Amino acid sequence: VPKTGGAGRFGYFKFCRRAGEFPEASAAALFDPERRVARIFVGALATPPQPLGDFAAAIAEEGPACCTREAALAAVSRLPLQGGEAERRMRAGALLRALRQVYPA
Repeated sequence: VPKTGGAGRFGYFKFCRRAGEFPEASAAALFDPERRVARIFVGALATPPQPLGDFAAAIAEEGPACCTREAALAAVSRLPLQGGEAERRMRAGALLRALRQVYPA
């Protein structure tokens, strides 16, 4: 894992219905605006964590302006999902909460 600059930030969120359970959806995000580097992964019980390379690249170039609900849903929609719409919404929600830790409103 490369060392980030002084402005580097990260966020992580996991969605569990009950405390102590494995997450039904999770997301991790790392951004370093000095180096224009971004990494985003979303995961769930059914599949291993999946990278969102295109979405991360857009955020690395454009900054927090492209961290919208619609963009997150579109990025998650491109992943192979087994749980359909419910899984997509859970993963997108986890992604948005991780992004809010990086770019608070």
